[in-house]
Amino acid sequence: MYFMNKIDRFCWSNRRHFYTINNISIKKKPVDYSNLIIDYYDLGIERGWEIDQFINFAEKNNVEYNVFGFEACLDFYNTLIEKYALNKNISLEHLAISNTDDDTIKLYHSNSDDGHSIISSKNNLIDVDNNYEYCNTIKLSTFIRSKIKYKGNKNHIKILKANIEGAEYHLIKDLHESKMLGYFDYYIGTGYLGDITKCYPLGDKVNEIKKIFKDNKIISFYFARGSKQEANVPFESLLMC
Repeated sequence: MYFMNKIDRFCWSNRRHFYTINNISIKKKPVDYSNLIIDYYDLGIERGWEIDQFINFAEKNNVEYNVFGFEACLDFYNTLIEKYALNKNISLEHLAISNTDDDTIKLYHSNSDDGHSIISSKNNLIDVDNNYEYCNTIKLSTFIRSKIKYKGNKNHIKILKANIEGAEYHLIKDLHESKMLGYFDYYIGTGYLGDITKCYPLGDKVNEIKKIFKDNKIISFYFARGSKQEANVPFESLLMC
C-alpha cells in the first residue's frame, strides 16, 4: 500500500480530496512496466470513465491488467456489459458494496442520473420512499477471498478506486475488520470521506475512518470524472509513489 511517514493534517480543499503529508517517499527511477501486472478494482463504475483512463494507461505501456468492476445500478450495469463486451480482461458484477453478503437492499436514486446510494440519508436523494431499485450486496473482502488468489509478487500491483456515495464507510470498515486493507497498494477515488459526510448519521463517523487510515498509514489520491479532473493523479505518477 502507499505509506506515509507523518500526517501533516487531514485536509479537504476545493481542488484536492486527499490528505496532505510530509516526507513522502518517491521512487526516483521510472517504473519498469515490462513485468508488471495490475489488478484494478472499480467500485461504483457508473459510465466507466475511470476504467477507460486506466485501460488507456495500461495498453499504452503494454501493462498486463485485470479489471474487477462493481455497479449497483442496473441501467448502468447493462450499458457497461455492452460497452466492455469485447474486453476479456474486464469482469463486471451487478452488486452493491456493503457490510453484508447476499442481501437484497434498496439503491436510492439521486436528483441526477448518477450519485445513487444505498444510504437512504444521503443528502441528494429524492423521494426515497418511491424512487429506488433493488440490488444485491457483497462485502469486498468476501469477493477477494472467494474469487481472487492473493499473490505476493512485488510486480503484482492492486489499485482500489471507490466512489460509492457514502458506502465507503462500510467498505473501509470491512477491509479493516477482515485485515485486508494491506491487500491494496493504492487507494484512489473521491477521497473516501467526502460522501460519508453527506450521509447522516454516518457523517459523524468520518473520524473513525480517518483514524483507520492514519493507523494503517494509508493515503488516498483523487481520481474521478467531473469538474475536478485537473486534480486527478496520473497513473504514471501514482506508481512512482
